[in-house]
Amino acid sequence: MIHVQTSDDRLKATVEIIFDSTTETVPTVEDIHATLAEHGVVAGVDDQAIAVFCQQAEANPGQPIKGIVARGTPFTPTIQPQYLFKFSTRKSIGKVLESGKIDYRERGMINFITSGTELLEIIPGKAGISGLTIDGEIIEAEPLHPLKKIHAGKNVSLETSSDSHLHYLAQADGQVDLQGSELVIENIFTVEGNVDLNTGHVKYQGPVHVTGNLLAGFAVISNSDVFIDKLIDGGTVKAKGDLVVGTGIIGNEKASITVLGNIKSEYITGLNNCQAKGSIIAEKHIINSTLTSGGAIRCAGKITGECFISAFSGIETGELGSEAGSQTVVEVGNDVFIRERLQKIDQVMEPLIKRSIEIVDAVSLPVIMKKDPSTLPANQQEKAAALINEYTKIDTQITLLKKKKTELERKIADARQAKITVHQQVHPGVMIKIGHESYQVAKALNGPVTFQLDPVSKKIGRS
Repeated sequence: MIHVQTSDDRLKATVEIIFDSTTETVPTVEDIHATLAEHGVVAGVDDQAIAVFCQQAEANPGQPIKGIVARGTPFTPTIQPQYLFKFSTRKSIGKVLESGKIDYRERGMINFITSGTELLEIIPGKAGISGLTIDGEIIEAEPLHPLKKIHAGKNVSLETSSDSHLHYLAQADGQVDLQGSELVIENIFTVEGNVDLNTGHVKYQGPVHVTGNLLAGFAVISNSDVFIDKLIDGGTVKAKGDLVVGTGIIGNEKASITVLGNIKSEYITGLNNCQAKGSIIAEKHIINSTLTSGGAIRCAGKITGECFISAFSGIETGELGSEAGSQTVVEVGNDVFIRERLQKIDQVMEPLIKRSIEIVDAVSLPVIMKKDPSTLPANQQEKAAALINEYTKIDTQITLLKKKKTELERKIADARQAKITVHQQVHPGVMIKIGHESYQVAKALNGPVTFQLDPVSKKIGRS
């Protein structure tokens, strides 16, 4: 009796002949073909294997015989191209607070790419091969998708490795973006529209450009320059470069601006926390604000209201104070930033000086000055040589720090010559401060008028 078994994947057929008696007739090739056809095996049949099978059955009468007589063709699956992006522009929806609520303003730092970073790896695909079952059914391989053409755009290079993989590399620091079919690195991060709930806080290591407004409760934090085309309306800015505002800056209780460069805006009003290590320029007016500048403050219009305006190297404005006698205070020669730097220098120098004294005590000053430990006992010379080398490095550091300290102290002295210049009018009640001296304006003064410290009397005079 002929038994046919097929594999689950229908790629293999096995025939087994079991004889009921030794006198039973051996099946012929035709018998096996017919039985295979009854079981649907119509493709991949191996006629030579069947013939050998029958010969073995004749040579071993009555013995069971089993063998594979048909094989299908397995299909080779298609390997589709892979696009391995090494960056993500996705941000979280917000920061989960302990209460379980979500602060939608805190969405995380925007991805900043450094030069040399791999942005994308493309692994080309490989077309599959269709298969055929023993039933005669064709197993179609999935069509190979054509390779997407992604071009290496601005600040991006393309390299092909030995395995034919495509590698896209950043050629500059910045924000990566896939613009259609072009991969680019933009040095500046642009917010189209406002900084609000849709964007959350903007935190980026490069320059930031906001085409709309920076709204209250939101912050822009950058290690470079910040450009806001319209208005800062109660928002916060922290930047290591300049801040340029197209319209104006309106403050509130929580708003603050801290930049290491310059600030330029049409106007500033109601801003009580503003510091710039550079200069501050307002094209129209400064009202009810507290500003501190490590450079100069210039306002083409007027400085008025309850203002405290402090600039290290000078203040220049069209009008100062108001007819109502507002509490306007302007100050030049304020060395707050330089004092901070001097304090940091002293903090750095203190342990260095302490260590240098310890080395002198351990080795002796004459040996250090001569840089020759040979006069010491032999078992001390190696350690002394290392200490002399350490002392030399420390002494160089201390010398450089002292030089910088002298330069800063000279700047403080020069700041006493800073001036406050008003081109149109100074109103009564305005307080003028230069260094540690103060002068309150008693009556209206028509400009131009300049306030400065008299080098002889050390009092504030005007000219």
